[in-house]
Amino acid sequence: MADEQTAPATPPEFPKPLVRLVVSGLTWAPEMILCADADAEAAATAAGFEAVTVPPLPIVEFPKWRYHRDGRRFVVPNQEASEKLGEGFEDLPQDPEPKEGEAVPAEPPAA
Repeated sequence: MADEQTAPATPPEFPKPLVRLVVSGLTWAPEMILCADADAEAAATAAGFEAVTVPPLPIVEFPKWRYHRDGRRFVVPNQEASEKLGEGFEDLPQDPEPKEGEAVPAEPPAA
């Protein structure tokens, strides 16, 4: 498993979500529209809509699941607990090891 992280995908410019706050009774309520092109964006901006920048979510490594080929799985809170599990644990589930005397299928069963 690679340790490098891939960059998040860049969304297309359009459709672009724009929002504005409007008075609704005694409180404020958000109103949202999707602009299909630059002309629609200019009209919406003139009507008081704004683009909102949403920061990317942070990548959190722990807690995470750790899987062993024999079927055991644990949630570990940190790197230290992950290391205490010992060898054989992976970040992704593995195919189980065949039991002694059990035939190993060459291909997965047809659906």
